[in-house]
Amino acid sequence: MNQALTQADNGRTIELHVGDQFKLSLRESRMAGYRWNVVEKGEPVLTSVETKEQPRAPALGEPKMRAWQFMAEKTGSAHVYLQHRRPWETAGSGEDFWLNVSVVG
Repeated sequence: MNQALTQADNGRTIELHVGDQFKLSLRESRMAGYRWNVVEKGEPVLTSVETKEQPRAPALGEPKMRAWQFMAEKTGSAHVYLQHRRPWETAGSGEDFWLNVSVVG
């Protein structure tokens, strides 16, 4: 099963089977200095790779999309956690994205 997840899925818990995949696409405000950083990628239950999602060049000031493809490698529980922050800012600023993943056989 392949699922497409977005910012609207923040805080969700999803269930996958070994071999299932999902794509996570998030808006990023690079013009304002914000960038998504992957803090937890669900290893070793999940594997991930960043993909290119932007189908066209964004208009000036328009948020860019960043995407990651995840695959359920083995049974267990995993957490995916990303932070949308400026590199020079501390925790409490910006935005967080959490996803809980349960992988069954």
